[in-house]
Amino acid sequence: MATTYKPEDGKSITILCGKPSFVGISPTDSRVAQLHDSGFTLFYVGVKNGPTLAIMGIASITVHVLSGDTRPAVEKLCRDLGISCYSAETSPEGKNEYIEALKSSGSKVLFCGDGANDAIALAQADIGLSMTKEGFTVAAADACILNNEVSGVINLLDLSKQINRRVIVGISWVCVYNFFAVLTVSGAFVNVRIGPAWAGVSEDISILPVIAIALSMKWTSWRKPSGSRFSSSPLI
Repeated sequence: MATTYKPEDGKSITILCGKPSFVGISPTDSRVAQLHDSGFTLFYVGVKNGPTLAIMGIASITVHVLSGDTRPAVEKLCRDLGISCYSAETSPEGKNEYIEALKSSGSKVLFCGDGANDAIALAQADIGLSMTKEGFTVAAADACILNNEVSGVINLLDLSKQINRRVIVGISWVCVYNFFAVLTVSGAFVNVRIGPAWAGVSEDISILPVIAIALSMKWTSWRKPSGSRFSSSPLI
């Protein structure tokens, strides 16, 4: 994949994204070899006839392209991007069957779609992600990217990890607090006495850390750039 970028006061440059040969990176580069030997799927970003901007290793994620476009067009795109798993001239039913096969093999599937012909696949996938906020895809999807930018997919994955960590912290706090609270009221700590009024106050105070953990998630989302905005489809 290639795109042109022109600074306000400079000469336009061409940014290349894809496999090493397309971007112009030697496969013997030590940085490439290290990521490759670690089992990562590699993705490269560089300036045409210029420096390498980024070498990214993607773990545990295999990209598949399902398209209704012609085979030559899909093959060229996937070849440029270094994607080996693809299906061209695929009908909506064919996309559904492809996802069913992936799920049957034990894979968790996140499917991104932007048209009405993707609605069936969005509903079939473990996570359906609509790249548009209008049409049938929104109703079928679990989440929706609000600005149609692919970067929102990465931000969604990042946000889901942050939410998961906060859920674990919140549950851990509740379990620890209630464990000691039950021991205290049952008389396990014979030298500790808490009056009923203070017991009620302490119960209310115990909720504050959970609220703080939840609010920290909102504060984190505010720090995301505008290109990261997305929403669960019921809110659209």
